[in-house]
Amino acid sequence: MSASETHRAIHAVWRIESPRLIAGLARLLRDVGLAEELAQDALLAALTHWPESGVPDNPGAWLMATAKRRGIDELRRRKMLERKHEELCLLKTQREQGVPDMEGAIDDQVGDNLLSLIFTSCHPVLSSEARVALTLRLLGGLTGLVALMEIQASRVGARTDAQGEPIMLLAQNRARWDHVLIGRGLSALRRAEALGGTPGPYAVQAAIAACHARALTPEHTDWQRIAALYEQLQPSPVVELNRSVAVAMAHGPEAGLAIVDALQGEPSLKSYHLLPCVRADFLVKLGRFGEAHADLTRAISMTKNAREQTLLQERADACARGELPSR
Repeated sequence: MSASETHRAIHAVWRIESPRLIAGLARLLRDVGLAEELAQDALLAALTHWPESGVPDNPGAWLMATAKRRGIDELRRRKMLERKHEELCLLKTQREQGVPDMEGAIDDQVGDNLLSLIFTSCHPVLSSEARVALTLRLLGGLTGLVALMEIQASRVGARTDAQGEPIMLLAQNRARWDHVLIGRGLSALRRAEALGGTPGPYAVQAAIAACHARALTPEHTDWQRIAALYEQLQPSPVVELNRSVAVAMAHGPEAGLAIVDALQGEPSLKSYHLLPCVRADFLVKLGRFGEAHADLTRAISMTKNAREQTLLQERADACARGELPSR
């Protein structure tokens, strides 16, 4: 099966399986938002692996198993969800005792999980507008989401070099991007935009990814549009940090630095290593190598990823010599 045929198959499978997948995960985790996130992760994994391994015999079970594994990891990481992790352990025990598992339930034509999700979407406590939005989002297909996942997945092959070292977006070889996935993602985005109305977060994020996908070179990227799109997302410190990069590219590093400096006291970013990383990048472009070195040193102490530490150390060493980092 060719790559394009595999992508079409994934798209078809997702349209069929996503409501039942989200329903099963929502019942398992008792958190619809987390269920959506895990379903999206499973879709991205399918877009990455199936073109090489082929579509599995039971794609619904594959997606469910992948989502469940990542769900366990997520629950372990979040202290607030430790009780739900205990529920997963209980389900595992029940499975060992012969109780039907979620994978079997997810293959039912229309099981109790999907029915429960329908009732949740139509709950009278919600306004009529909210009921319609939630039903379309969870049960009617996720077109802005498909666009986002396909465009993001198109860059997987260019994100690391032959040694597995990370390559920043602007330094990636765009010839290695999967242009079949990009074309499909842009097509899905156009369909979502044709629906009209206020774009949701998936549509906005897909539009941002599309700006990068459409640019033949980093210099052709429409950074002003990207900065404007970030303003349409739900405000958060991380969104603001991302917006600072687009603003810096569109209007200069000083403009981006002003946004980052306003985030310095944000408690949620206290241990977020990308905050000093981004600030250091702006400082390097302004020729303030000493300050950039200090920020990079702080970032190295925050991350536990060995490859990131190596990359950041190389940049810090270049700043100590008063040189522009090579990557």
